[in-house]
Formats: sequence, C-alpha cells, structure tokens
Amino acid sequence: TQLAQEKEQEWRVLERERNNQLATQLQSKSNELELAKAKLKQLEEDFKYNLRLIQARDEELSRYETLLGSTKDTLEQQQIELSDSQLKLTDALESLAANKILLQETRLEHKRDMEALRKSLSQEKMDMSKAKAEVQAELDEVRATQRLNQQQADFQRKLELQEIQSEFEEVLATSYSQLRNSLREQEQALLEADTQLKQACRERDLHEQQRIAAEATLQKLQNRHEQEL
Repeated sequence: TQLAQEKEQEWRVLERERNNQLATQLQSKSNELELAKAKLKQLEEDFKYNLRLIQARDEELSRYETLLGSTKDTLEQQQIELSDSQLKLTDALESLAANKILLQETRLEHKRDMEALRKSLSQEKMDMSKAKAEVQAELDEVRATQRLNQQQADFQRKLELQEIQSEFEEVLATSYSQLRNSLREQEQALLEADTQLKQACRERDLHEQQRIAAEATLQKLQNRHEQEL
C-alpha cells in the first residue's frame, strides 16, 4: 500500500542517515586513532632520545667522577710535596739562623783578635822605643871611647830591630789573612744558605699556586657535577 511504501521510504532515509552518521563517526575515530598513533610514535622517539641523553650524561658523569678522583689524588700529592717543602724551608731557616749566629761570633772573635793585635803592636812599639832609648843611652856612654864599636853595634842593633819588625809584620799579616779568609768562608756559607732559603721559598710558592689551581679545578668540577645532578 501507499502508506507502507511511505514508511519503507522513511525507514530507508533514516537508515541512510544513520549509515552516514556511522561512517562519519568511523572516519572521525579513524582520524583520532591515526593521531593517537602519531602521538605514540612521537612519544616513543622522545623516550628513546631522552634515554640516549640520560645514558650520555651517565657516561659523562662517570668520566667526571674519574677525573675528580684523579684531581683529588693530585691535590693530595701536592699537599704532601708542600709539607716537604715547608720542612725544607724550616731546615733552611734554622741553618740560616745558625750560620748567622756563627758569623756574628766569628766577627766578634775577629774584632777581639784585631784589638788584641793592635794592643800587642802598640806595646811592642813602646818596648822598641824604650829599647832604642836604652841603646841610644848606652851608645852615648861609650861614644867617646869606642866610636867605631858604637857604630858597629848601632848598625847591628838596627838590623836586629828591622828583622824583629819584619817578623812581627809578617806574623800580623798572616794572622789577618787567615782571619779574613775565615770570614769570607763564613760569608760564603751564609750566602749559600740564603740561596737555599730563596729556592725553598720559590718551591713553596710554586706548590701553593699549583695547590690553589688544583682546588679551583676541583671546585669547578664539583659545581658542574652538582649542576648536572
């Protein structure tokens, strides 16, 4: 009948509309599925990339830890060397102080010896003057009767006096030369001790600079390690 045909036509129209809606929904779900697959693939790639970054950072951290351990060992060795240098410096200072004391004592002893030599020379000159006066008096007493003998005796005495004075001056020169050589040796020893002291100071400064540089490097590595962590 016509009513049945109209109902069947309406039902077909409704069926087509429903099919179209279902097709549209299916296409939308397919698009969402493709988008979800693309996002999943991107997440997988991001995860793999992040995993590689983490592995690379772990390797770098391992290298830093090794370098940090080596730097610590170097720093400890430099601290040991610095302690040795400080001990050497202390020994050099003690040696320098001892040499200074010895030099002062040598100078005082030299001064006392020179003073004693000057006093001895002055006394001998006075004795020689006195002896010459006595000889002159004796010569004056016998001049009238024994002029020739007086001249011979005077000449002989002059020779003896010259020999005595020459021997005294030789002894004085020898003593002064010995004292001067001793003083030079002491001054040379003091100069060598001072040179050793300066060398020890330079070594101490060098070790101190190396220690400071090592500590700065260690601090930088620690800061970088902490930042990366």
